[in-house]
Order: sequence, then C-alpha cells, then structure tokens
Amino acid sequence: MMIESIKIKENKLTGYINLPFSNKKILVHLNSEKEGENLVYEDFIDLLNQLELTIKKIDSNKMNSIIDFISTEITDSSYSQSNYKPTSEDYQELKKELEVSHIDFYESDLLFFFKAENSYPKMTISIQLEEDLEVSEAEVIIQ
Repeated sequence: MMIESIKIKENKLTGYINLPFSNKKILVHLNSEKEGENLVYEDFIDLLNQLELTIKKIDSNKMNSIIDFISTEITDSSYSQSNYKPTSEDYQELKKELEVSHIDFYESDLLFFFKAENSYPKMTISIQLEEDLEVSEAEVIIQ
C-alpha cells in the first residue's frame, strides 16, 4: 500500500492513502502498541501490511452497506425523541453527504470517521469495524 506524506510522532504514523472505493486521498493514523519514543517507519511495516489486507476487503459494495448502516442509525437516532418518522429521502440525503474524513488503525481496531457538513456541521461520525468488517459501534462526536 502506498502511503504518502508520512509523519511519525509518539507511537503514531500519519499519512495519506488511496482507498479502493474513493478517488481521493484519505488521512490515516496507524497506532502502534510498541513501546518507545523513537519509532521509525520500519516499526510500522506489520501494521501497514495488516491495514492493506483489511482495506482491500472493503470494496464499494461494502462501503455502501456501511454508509447505509450509518445513515439508518444516525437518522433514526436523530428523530427518536420526536413524533417525526424519517422518510427514505431523509436517509438518502445523509447517504449522499457522508464522506470518509480519516481512518484510525490499531492492531485490533479499525475506525472510520465520516463528515456530513450540511446535516451535521461541526460533528464527526465514527464507526468501529469488527474483524469481519461489520459495524460494531457508531457515534456522533461533537467537535
């Protein structure tokens, strides 16, 4: 996997990658569990290889199902305290707007962060994927 604009600080490698389901470069943070203050690129090779294998499994169909899940969960949650029943247009609007802003990758966790500037300004939607790439958690983070 080609990672560009690499920076290493503390136990984190940061850079940009191209995702198979996107035409834009996405910020990625690889978080090492290795101890030490002077980690170098080689310390992240296994983690990079693991990320590459995982990302290759996420094709456009898989990402569409993730976006469907997010749209349903977040939209339903947004209206859960009201009498309003979301329509298919409500779900579609959020689906069209969701974009991956960055990824956090750990040895045992993969987190995707999404933005939806019109529907959720100043907020980030995060999802955690299990090993089988099913969403285990979704939340809205207020910035």
